[in-house]
Amino acid sequence: MPAAWTAILLALALSFLTGCAIRPAATPDAVFPFMGALRRADTGNEAFPLAADIRLRAVAAFPGGVWAWSHGDATLRLYDASGDERRAWPLDAAAVWLSPSLALSRSELFQAGGGFTYTLHSLDSVSGPRLAATWTLDSFPSDVAFTRDGVLLAGADIRDSLLTLRYMSAQAEPVVVAELPKRDDFLRVIAGPSGLLLFGSARERAARELELHVVAWDGAGQPPERAFRTLALDGLPDGALCWYGSGFFFGGRYWLPLAMANGDAVLAGISVDGDRAFVDGLAAGTGGVYAPLGPAADGSSFRYLAYDHEREPGVYRLAEFDGLSVSLSEPLR
Repeated sequence: MPAAWTAILLALALSFLTGCAIRPAATPDAVFPFMGALRRADTGNEAFPLAADIRLRAVAAFPGGVWAWSHGDATLRLYDASGDERRAWPLDAAAVWLSPSLALSRSELFQAGGGFTYTLHSLDSVSGPRLAATWTLDSFPSDVAFTRDGVLLAGADIRDSLLTLRYMSAQAEPVVVAELPKRDDFLRVIAGPSGLLLFGSARERAARELELHVVAWDGAGQPPERAFRTLALDGLPDGALCWYGSGFFFGGRYWLPLAMANGDAVLAGISVDGDRAFVDGLAAGTGGVYAPLGPAADGSSFRYLAYDHEREPGVYRLAEFDGLSVSLSEPLR
C-alpha cells in the first residue's frame, strides 16, 4: 500500500475522538467499508480488501491500522496500514459499533421484560477487546456516537412509542439524556458547537411537523442536568415535508436532510441561537444522505455516502458538499 495511507490513517484516528463522533466521525480523508473492501471517501477507490460482511459503523482507523468487525463470522480483526490482517478475536454479537479505542456490541435476543444486552469494550492492539461494562436496555438502536470516554446510544423502546438518548460509560450507569415520543421515525444525533442536535428521520416521505431539539454538551463527561430543550424553527422552505436521512456539522452549520414535496431531497443548513433555530442555507440534488463520512483534508468540503432508495434503488454514490452545492460520483461498483 502507498506510504500515504499511513498518514491518512493517522489523521483519521487523531481527530476521531475530538468531541462526539457521529455516524461516523467527521474526519479528514475518511475511509469506509463497501462491497468487501475498505474504500477512500475522496475517490471511492479500494484501499485494501476486508473480510466479507463488514458494516459501515463496524470499522475504525487508528495510528497504524484499522479495526473491523465482521457480522458474518462474529470476528474482530486488526489490519495494519498495508491491509494485512495482524490479529483476530471472537466477538459474539448481533451488531458492533467501533471507535479507535472502544467497541459497543448488542446481543441478538431481546430479553422479555428487559431488553438487549449492550456491552462496552475497550480496545487494545495487543490484547484485543476487553469488557468494560454491560447493561440490559430496552433500546432498538437508530444512532450511536462515541465520545472521549463513553458512548451515546439513540433508540426506540419495544412498544415503538418512545425515543431515548442515553449516555453510557464504564464509570457509571446509563444516563437518560433525552426522551421524545416516537412518530414513525428514527432518532438521529449531530454534534456541533451548540451541543447535540436531535431530530427524527421519518420512515416514509410525508408532510409532518418538523421538530428540532438540542442537548447542551461539550462531549466531555456527562451532560449537565436539564440540558435538553426544544427549539423554535424558522425559515423552512415552501414544500418541506420531513427530515429524511442522516445529518452532519460542516462550515459553521448543522446540515439536515429535508424531503421536499417535489420529490427532491435537500440539505437544510441550520444555525442555533439560544432557543431558536434558523434555516439559512439550502442545497438541492443531494442524492440522499445515507452515511456522513467526513470533511476533506483541507476542510473545503464534506463527503458522505449518498443513497436514494426511491429514485435509484440499489445505487450508492459518493457525494461532495462544499457548503453551497453537492457533486455526486458515478455509481460505486
